[in-house]
Amino acid sequence: MRKQQGVLSDPRRSMHARWLLFFSVVSSLSYFVSATVCVLWFLRDIGIDVLGPPVQLLLRPLDVRPDVIPLVDDLRVPDYRLGQVWENLPARIIGLSFALASVRYYQNILGGLTTLVARSPALPGAPLRVAAEIAIRLMAPWASWLILWVNLVDARTWPLGTAIGYTGVMFSNVLCAVFATTYLARARRARLSTVPPGHQKVVGLDAFRQWGPTTTLYTGMVWIFAVLILNGTLQDTYVYALTVALVNIGLFYVIKTGINALDVRTGLNRCFLGAERLRYEAEATAARPSRPKDPALVAQT
Repeated sequence: MRKQQGVLSDPRRSMHARWLLFFSVVSSLSYFVSATVCVLWFLRDIGIDVLGPPVQLLLRPLDVRPDVIPLVDDLRVPDYRLGQVWENLPARIIGLSFALASVRYYQNILGGLTTLVARSPALPGAPLRVAAEIAIRLMAPWASWLILWVNLVDARTWPLGTAIGYTGVMFSNVLCAVFATTYLARARRARLSTVPPGHQKVVGLDAFRQWGPTTTLYTGMVWIFAVLILNGTLQDTYVYALTVALVNIGLFYVIKTGINALDVRTGLNRCFLGAERLRYEAEATAARPSRPKDPALVAQT
């Protein structure tokens, strides 16, 4: 037991297990809070009491109405009212779809990856490593603050929240793919046995590298539609909201982070393990003492 605790206390020996576990918990809590708010606020829209008599009894000394949640309901902008089912429905649907897709994206794809395995002064590429790590870890709580803002503060901003949400995912996909590709190429040049040779493909990596361009194109389209909806040019808001929800559930939740998750995660893991091996090789080379010159040769020169 003590030996296992010693391994966990050493980030390098444990593959930064505590760091990854912390953000895995953050991702799970973010999903729980976000999904719960979407469901409960929809129930409040259709007139169902979500507090119940025990909670209302506790709130009675505060002199608030039975259908009011203190402090939380105070966050709403003046013209955002509960009970407007159809006006608030896009925020609820898209919020729930983002909560489902984001937690699976992080837990199934990114949760076991960290660029910290390549952290070393002896190994170049620190800017890329730091940028990729920040982008990956931000995906744990990324969707939650957008979902909570749209559902708790202003439901009309769901097009803007959708566009911002996809923008973060786009940067995560691109930076993670660039890091994996860069260190895979370095590992191949170093002829490390942890990665396949250049003529062999890494299963899942090619598919993941396509996520960046496709997400970038889709994010650009989402921004265009968001601007058109917010300025009143586009009126088919329900069609757009349903399309976004179907893409989140059908494409991202079921296919990309569900059916294809194992292959993608396997490919990325091989690249990140190659980066770790490169770090060990670089540190070993840097720690190796330089061989002194032969005195006889020095005298001759």
